[in-house]
Parts: sequence; structure tokens; C-alpha cells
Amino acid sequence: KHSLIRAAASSHTLEKMPADYNGRWEMVSNENFEEVMKALDIDFATRKIASHLHQTKVIVQNGDIFE
Repeated sequence: KHSLIRAAASSHTLEKMPADYNGRWEMVSNENFEEVMKALDIDFATRKIASHLHQTKVIVQNGDIFE
């Protein structure tokens, strides 16, 4: 009985709180990216340029709103 109440309370709390994605995110790997681009029929030159790029993204989040 107690575990069901605890699980229900935890589930209810998780539904109301959005995940926190704030911060600076850096791409660590682009493994298999070339194959994905080939499957999307992206031309050779664009694939070669894209495969050498390293992405960094800063995410600012306020609740469910992202900047």
C-alpha cells in the first residue's frame, strides 16, 4: 500500500517538472553521421563539410520555454 502511494506521488511530481536542459552542450561524437547523411541523399561535398563540424549549443530554459 505504501509503495503505491509513494510511486503515485513521485509520478505526479515528475509530470509537473520539466527536464532541465540549461547550459552549454558540446557535441562529443558524430559516429555514423556520414551514413545518416548518405541515407538522406546529401551530396558528397556537404557531407564532407558537415562531418568535420563540431556543434556547441547554449540552451536557456525557463519552465517549458526555451531560448
